[in-house]
Amino acid sequence: MAGHLSERASGAFGADRVVCAGTETAIRGVLPDPSHVHELLARCSSLGLRVISLRQIPQ
Repeated sequence: MAGHLSERASGAFGADRVVCAGTETAIRGVLPDPSHVHELLARCSSLGLRVISLRQIPQ
């Protein structure tokens, strides 16, 4: 996501999952199935966040 999340928005994801790097913010975590991906995207939408990319990182 472009920019940094507010404290309120960061709290919605868990502080350990939010990583700020330069001018972008990454939200990291394990999403065991597609329903969890949809849940994460819905949470972003409800907070008015714009998702720039979503990718799977090999374990």
